[in-house]
Amino acid sequence: MSQKVLVTGANGQLGKELVELFTEKGFEVYGFGRDKMDITNQAQVQEMISTLKPNIVLHSAAHTQVDLAESEPEQAFLINAYGTRNVAVAAEAAGAKLVYVSTDYVFNGTNDEPYNEFSPTSPLGVYGKSKLAGEQFVRDFHSKFFIVRTSWVYGKHGANFVKTMLKLGEERKELSVVADQIGCPTYTLDLA
Repeated sequence: MSQKVLVTGANGQLGKELVELFTEKGFEVYGFGRDKMDITNQAQVQEMISTLKPNIVLHSAAHTQVDLAESEPEQAFLINAYGTRNVAVAAEAAGAKLVYVSTDYVFNGTNDEPYNEFSPTSPLGVYGKSKLAGEQFVRDFHSKFFIVRTSWVYGKHGANFVKTMLKLGEERKELSVVADQIGCPTYTLDLA
């Protein structure tokens, strides 16, 4: 009997990669985008997860537009914090392990050394604060969880910085980008 895996955010660049990879590995995969399971709808999340009874929930759904989160804080918190709470509560009730995909934005970005799981969190913006609130809900409402903090995600699906630079590189002779940010690009297949 194969393990059942439920993927939230299955229409996103990481979610699509998770669905493909886990399907290839022989898991019984149920991938849901917002159109099929709105994580902000507690009753819908509870019903879907309790009906499917997955062994593992891979929670990659998120409000990921960092700049937009600043002007839409309620929406960012609704999805990243309360939506995550809904998933955590339902996954716990179903006895499923939970993997929550978080972000390096939970840190303030002022360290000169790489962050690790013991580094103190201190998000500066709404996006980081909403994802950290999601982490706390996972800790508070689930007993078998993993929190994965990632950064600068890119891959074959969806829009991302790498694709944008490649496209602009074909169109222009010269590119100019900000030079004051340091990060760790993460390939979606490696992350999955």
